[in-house]
Amino acid sequence: MRISVAAAIAVAALSVAACSKTEQEQVKADVKDAAADIKDAAQDVANDPDIKEATDALKDAAKDAGETAKIAATNLKETAKDVAVDAKVAAKDASVKTQNAAEAAKEELRKPAPPR
Repeated sequence: MRISVAAAIAVAALSVAACSKTEQEQVKADVKDAAADIKDAAQDVANDPDIKEATDALKDAAKDAGETAKIAATNLKETAKDVAVDAKVAAKDASVKTQNAAEAAKEELRKPAPPR
C-alpha cells in the first residue's frame, strides 16, 4: 500500500513540473484527498469487527494448537518412557531365559551318555 502511495506521489510530482500553478494545486489537492481516502480505508479495516473477530479466532486457534502440541509431546515422552521400561524388562526376561537354557544345556552335557 505504501508503494502505491509513493508511486502516486511520484507521478503527481512529475506531473506538477509540467503543469501550470492551478493544475499543480489541483494535483496537490487530489493527492491529499487520495492519501486521506487511503488512511480512512486503512482505519476502517483496522476497526472492522469482522477483522477483529477473525484475528481473535486465529489467536485462539494458534493457542489451542500450541496446547495440543504440548500435550502430544508430553504423551509421546511418557509413551517413550513406557516403551523403554518394557524393553528393559523384556531384555532382562530374555537374559534370564537364555541363562536358564544355557544352564540346562550344561546339565545335559554333564550327564553320562546312555549305554548303547
